Amino acid sequence: KKYKGGESSTPLQPKMKTGQPLQQKAMEVPIVQRKELASKKLNVAGEFHGESELRRDRETEYTQEKLGSSAVYRRESEFKTKTSVLSSERYGDPRMLRAEMLLAIVKTTIMGPLADISNGVVDVELFGDDTAQEAWVEAYKQIEIKFKGVMSAVIAAIEDDTETDQGEKGKSTLRAISVWAKQANALKAPIGDLVAGTKGEIETKVIPGLNVIFKTFAKDVLGLDDIREEDEVSALRSKAMQQAATDDSSRWINWQEGVWKVGNAHVAEMAKDKDTDKYELMSREEFNKGYDKWALTKGYPVTEADTDSEDDADSEAEHKE
Repeated sequence: KKYKGGESSTPLQPKMKTGQPLQQKAMEVPIVQRKELASKKLNVAGEFHGESELRRDRETEYTQEKLGSSAVYRRESEFKTKTSVLSSERYGDPRMLRAEMLLAIVKTTIMGPLADISNGVVDVELFGDDTAQEAWVEAYKQIEIKFKGVMSAVIAAIEDDTETDQGEKGKSTLRAISVWAKQANALKAPIGDLVAGTKGEIETKVIPGLNVIFKTFAKDVLGLDDIREEDEVSALRSKAMQQAATDDSSRWINWQEGVWKVGNAHVAEMAKDKDTDKYELMSREEFNKGYDKWALTKGYPVTEADTDSEDDADSEAEHKE
């Protein structure tokens, strides 16, 4: 079974196995009447990251066939804009908010199972028939995926003119992650059932080490006692995305025509503050209706019927954003 978490304010649905990225149930999004991509505009479209990741080339082809060869296609993490010609270019999805979100996912979805494992308890709903050692190895894999994303985000922030200062403050978090990883990595070799010593080190080193990482980011980057809740960070990211789309579409020159794909949960949050018709906002379902109609004409696979769903920056971390 898969351990399912995710990156939005919706309740997480736990299951775990196979090293897959944390996932979650989709948020309900408002119905957007437009089914086709709008020309001469930026189209902000929802997605399940794992679904779209498997067909990026085809979604790009769809975008440029509908809107022209110069139309842009941007993943959630790739879109950049500026308020004016003279202003600095910035990420539509700020790097340091992405870093905080990934930390919040670890805190929300993995800390609890780790505490159980340290007590020798393995929840069959989360880990099936895994031994405690196997459950610990799986939990470590999930944390490692998230921390790689944190490191990528902080490094990108340091290199970005608009987030350099915050990125520099995040270096202490990267050092804390490095210290934690050295301690935790030594405990993840599959050696049968969890030995007493490993149980003790999860309790005395692994979990406290994670708390140090959270507290370090909160103190040095946010000036707070702890990182913020996952749903709060998600809302802040959505607000930043909404502002980026508004700023880009409001420019007189060099505005971007094309598609910016974002997590489907963000579409619902962005819709609350959207106050311009200069860019289009559509859910994953609305985008897929137009995409599937086009895909049939090309002989490409259409979107599979919904069973499980995902939304988050965490799958982007696994794909090395």
